[in-house]
Parts: sequence; C-alpha cells; structure tokens
Amino acid sequence: MKKKLMVLWVIAVMVFVTACGSQEKPSEGKTTAAQQETKDSGKSTEAQAGTEDPSKESKEQETEDPDDFVPELDPPDEEYDVSEAGMKMPASETYNKNREKTYLVYDGGLAEEDLYYMEFYLYPASKIDLWTMSEEEYDGMKENILNVLTVFKALNSEWTPLLLDKWGKWIVGIEEGSIKELKKDGDYTLYYTMQKDYTENLPAELKPVYDGIIAELEASLKQIETYEPQSLSDIIGGQVIEFETTDLEGNTVSSKEIFAKNQYTMINFWASWCGPCVGELPELEKLNKLFEEKGCGIIGILTDGMEPGGLADAKDIIADTGVTYLNVIDSMGLAQAIDIQAIPTTIFVDSNGVIVGDTVVGAMISMYETVLNELLEK
Repeated sequence: MKKKLMVLWVIAVMVFVTACGSQEKPSEGKTTAAQQETKDSGKSTEAQAGTEDPSKESKEQETEDPDDFVPELDPPDEEYDVSEAGMKMPASETYNKNREKTYLVYDGGLAEEDLYYMEFYLYPASKIDLWTMSEEEYDGMKENILNVLTVFKALNSEWTPLLLDKWGKWIVGIEEGSIKELKKDGDYTLYYTMQKDYTENLPAELKPVYDGIIAELEASLKQIETYEPQSLSDIIGGQVIEFETTDLEGNTVSSKEIFAKNQYTMINFWASWCGPCVGELPELEKLNKLFEEKGCGIIGILTDGMEPGGLADAKDIIADTGVTYLNVIDSMGLAQAIDIQAIPTTIFVDSNGVIVGDTVVGAMISMYETVLNELLEK
C-alpha cells in the first residue's frame, strides 16, 4: 500500500453505521446503512458540481423534497470486490435473480494495522422496499437482517481466531467462538464467520432465497482472491474538489473561495445522527482556532442535510457544541462522488482544492493535527 490509511477504530465506525441498519430504523433525521447507500445513489456523482448553473441549482434545492426520491435496483454483480480490503469473490446468482425481494449490502476495508475485513448484510426486502416502508414495517422485518458473512484478512501470524473473536464482539451478529480459519494465502491468513439462522417469521417465499444466497456465499469463499489493498488516500488522492452549495443557514458558498483563503483546508464529513461525529465537534473547533494562525482552516460537510430532520438536528448540534467554523450541506453528493463509505471521514485539500495528504477514517483529533503539520512542513 503506497500510503497508510489512518484509522482510530474504523470497524467501530463501520459497525456503528451498519448496526444502525441492522438494529433499528432511525427516526427522522437518521438513516440506516442501506438507506444511506440508496440515498447516496440518488445524488449527483459529479464532484465538480460548481460547473452547473448556480441559479438552476439553487432553484432545485428550494423545490427538492427528499421524500420524493426512490432508488432504483442495482444491476446484477459478477463479483464482490472491496479494493480497500484487497479481496474479491464470485457473486451470488440467487441474489442477482431476487433483487426485487432482498438486498445484499457488502463493504469492507482496513480494520486495524495488518487486518482487513469484508462483510455482507442480507435484508429481507429490496432496496426500494427498504426506502419506502414505514417504521412499523421495518420493525417487523429487522430480526431477519443477517450479518451473513464476514471475512478477515490478517497480514501477520499474531491474529488468531481467539483474538479475532474478542475483537469481533463489536460486529453485529458475530457469535462468540464462530470465527474459523479459511486458508493461507501468501503472506495473509484468511478467517471467516457466517450467520445463517433466520427466524420463523421470515416469509415462506424468502426462505429458499435466503438459503440459496447463504449457500452460494459460503461456496464463493473457496474462490476468494486477495490482492494488495488500496487505501482511500490512494483512491482519491490528487482529485480536485470543486462545488457550490449552501451553508446551514441557506447562504451560497463556493469551494474555490473557501480553499483560496487557506494554504490547506481540512474537510470533515459528518452526520447529525453519528455519535462519534458529534462527539468530536468541540475538539474540531479548538483545532480550527489553533491552525487558523498557521494558514489552515476546517469546514464540515453535513451528509444528511438533505434528509428529513437532518438540517434542523445539525443546527441544534452546532449551537450546542459552540462550533463556529463553516459547515455546509452535501447537496452536491460529494461524499458519494469520492466514495466516502464511513463517517466521520476527513480529507485535506490545498488552496486549489487538490486532495493531499492522508485520509483519516474515524474520529481522531491527534491524526488530524499530525496530517496538517506534515503538510505544512513540506
């Protein structure tokens, strides 16, 4: 890996995001992992949103109703490939044929130093149904959301099933003693755990679908391939960030004007429903004041500002935490455009908006300061 992706406890963050999807349907202003993905897919993936007609964009923002959006079903997969974990495996044909009934979400990345993961969650409803169902309907089906498969890739021999088992208690659905060694693969050892048991309340028509998907994922484990992982820094480094949007009060802001004021700007992606994100806001305020004197600045990008209740919740949070640095709404789909998959995620850009330095996933104030100092020393 060319650059090291700095992580405090990325799994805790990822599990927090995914657990929201597998344990409860969030109330207004909050979203499940599956819902976040489907909402993101409906946003523009154009990072340079500033090239659009600002007046047209402003009108669209005034009239856009988040409740009107309904996602489309994804096209069939040939394989499941997580570049940030350096793992891929054949896709489930049963799932490809039953996307109108179920939803299989997969993700992964760096968990700890020398440890990567890839996990799959299976929902007993389609991507569209998850978006449109009521709170009561979601509560009635959430017991059959399975963390159907988690694969670990360990780079050294220190990781054992016992140690992974203690670590794996953070992951929803992993039972104690369930992690098994899969195979040796060069410098890596692969481990896995599966959750196969659904409840009697699973609709009869979905039981053979679930059985088929579970069986095919288990069979695909024998064909899993590993390769050198890519960090998010590797993937997005060098891209140019350019956008026009509004701050939390509705004032138009331009990334060009923001970035031009600073030698380096730290961009913190957060959401009103994310505990770690909210918890670090007072420290980010202190960091911003510290680095203002050094020619750097911080902006926050609110990823759920277009969702019902998200903006109102965020404004209350900003007031309660005493944050004074600029926060803007991700109306341009920037998080989706640069493949932000967990929050908080923090990137850094120079005065021209070029992504530089290391990307930090997770709430990690000390790492933010380290990256800024390293950039200033260049």
